[in-house]
Amino acid sequence: MQRFIKTLTKEDFSLVDTQVFSGKYNEVCRLRVPAQNVIYWGAGAVMDGVDLREPIQIVFKDSNGNEIRGWVRIKVHDANDVRTVTLLEDRSEKFSIPPTDRINAYKLGIMKPGAKEDSYLVIEIKPDQDATISAQNSVLNIPVTVVNL
Repeated sequence: MQRFIKTLTKEDFSLVDTQVFSGKYNEVCRLRVPAQNVIYWGAGAVMDGVDLREPIQIVFKDSNGNEIRGWVRIKVHDANDVRTVTLLEDRSEKFSIPPTDRINAYKLGIMKPGAKEDSYLVIEIKPDQDATISAQNSVLNIPVTVVNL
């Protein structure tokens, strides 16, 4: 079994321009886990007082470059979308700090359960107001831990 850390970007999720509506969670990103893999959101942990967690950045923007604010969820869905697990829900503002600012950036350690073969990593947003996400202007830098079985 091999384990490694990877940073997922909008290209990994095939992010496209997406209209999102206030008052409900809208799925905006989905990544299918390949065969013989388990992928966990996050990477690292706090060990002996040393913070080894990796920073996460999720910034959805509109076509004018304005940040779309609201609540963001990261989730795991099974292959049939029957079982879904929300692993993190927080305000979008917390995820907007660039990962190069390791002191202030939101750090995401390994979160369980992981997504197994043919399952999905999913990101949803409940925006404060209706908007259209611009894939070109948005930024995703999301650490994950990949386990090859």
